[in-house]
Amino acid sequence: MIKIYATLPVTTASVERSFSKLSLIKNKLRSLCREDRLSDLMLISIEQDLEINHREVIRIYKEMAPRRMLL
Repeated sequence: MIKIYATLPVTTASVERSFSKLSLIKNKLRSLCREDRLSDLMLISIEQDLEINHREVIRIYKEMAPRRMLL
């Protein structure tokens, strides 16, 4: 029983932050968004402090093989 209590999170601050971000994102204009789009918007909002090396992203994209599909 003690092992179960030890695995429970002490705080739910991350969950509370997520719901706070959700309430900021989901307003009347966005209330009809699909779930996957809403999830993507939340992720962008939560991870906005993440630094992205744009040159590295461009380099990786250039090195990717072309993906063409026969129609």
